Amino acid sequence: MPGGLHPRHRAVMDIVTGVVEQAGPGQFARPTPCAAWNLGQLPAHMTGRNHGFAAAARGRVTSVADFAPRPVGGAPGAAFAASAREVVAAFAEPGVPERRFALPELGPDVTVRARLLSLLGRSPGWPHGAP
Repeated sequence: MPGGLHPRHRAVMDIVTGVVEQAGPGQFARPTPCAAWNLGQLPAHMTGRNHGFAAAARGRVTSVADFAPRPVGGAPGAAFAASAREVVAAFAEPGVPERRFALPELGPDVTVRARLLSLLGRSPGWPHGAP
């Protein structure tokens, strides 16, 4: 990817995956800085977002349901890791950095560049590191 976006995106997803994998069952009820979610709900949200962004990156017309939280069962780290691999692979495909994405939550007439979307993968991981 031009400007090194792909290596940075992969590195961020690897870091967030490692953080999610460190969380144990006794921590899932803990609060996060996002008042609506506890630590157990956040991996489901991030996993859903990754799948939605991967679908959009591959040119699929997406709906809000494509970005919805996904069940992660008793293995949130594994579920998130699989979704991270999927979104990293999708963003590494030729032409993706220049592509514009329609995001259903923003409305049918709003599009954003792939470069902006890659930043969204960086933000949700930080609540996992909260004490």
